[in-house]
Amino acid sequence: MNNTVSARAEEWRRPPGRRAKDPAVLRYMFCSMVQRALVAPVVWVAVTLLDGKCFLCAFCTAVPVAALGNSSLAPSPPGPELARLLARVPCPDIYDGDWLL
Repeated sequence: MNNTVSARAEEWRRPPGRRAKDPAVLRYMFCSMVQRALVAPVVWVAVTLLDGKCFLCAFCTAVPVAALGNSSLAPSPPGPELARLLARVPCPDIYDGDWLL
């Protein structure tokens, strides 16, 4: 059993004494558990149903262009134009590259 679940169960089953049950503690633990439980489904939806384009487009704009290298003899476009071109390859309909100007 998870530590948060056991602490929540102990707080709920604790007999009333001089200190009353604190609903804020229970609410905090419940919200903490729900937040951690929702991370995996949200990532699954983003990757599976959206075809991973949100991660792919974000990654393509953050790739260091100099690390890719160019062994051809053809001249390459300047840095900002090359970054815009790399971002448009995986997601031409989503990303227009205006902020890279």
